[in-house]
Amino acid sequence: MKKFYWIGVILLVTSFIFDKLVLHVFNIIKSPVLDYLFKPAVLIESVLSVFFVIAIITESLFFIENKKPSLKLFLALIVTSLITIVLKVLIGRERPNYLSHSFPSGHSGLSFTPIIFLKRFKIFWIIIACYIAISRIYLNQHYSSDVIAGAIIGYGIGDLIKHFKNEK
Repeated sequence: MKKFYWIGVILLVTSFIFDKLVLHVFNIIKSPVLDYLFKPAVLIESVLSVFFVIAIITESLFFIENKKPSLKLFLALIVTSLITIVLKVLIGRERPNYLSHSFPSGHSGLSFTPIIFLKRFKIFWIIIACYIAISRIYLNQHYSSDVIAGAIIGYGIGDLIKHFKNEK
């Protein structure tokens, strides 16, 4: 998994150089078909986040004896949210549409956080997470560096919390 982080860092650094170009290309390819394809991504991410929280709580309360993986995922989602919110305020980078702060992308962070916890459907979830991340650029909400940073933060927090050993 360490390879992922190096690739992520290289992509992040490179994306800062090409942020405006990537956004320009996405603006050129805008079409009604792509609008129809990408606009639901925000709703999908929100619904899936709520689904994960409900599933974690239900599973933890009623169905499993070993609650640690579910509680760790829940904690990872909360920590990812907090870190992306704090960084947005501290860094203060404007979104491409100038409405608020953009770096890093919280949607991308929350979309990539569960990947490390999944045993089944991992490839499916990676596709969904990438779809959500790309939609943020297409919808003029983020630069490419924002979504890459969000993905690195989300995956990294998930990895860190999943492998944290609580010694008692």
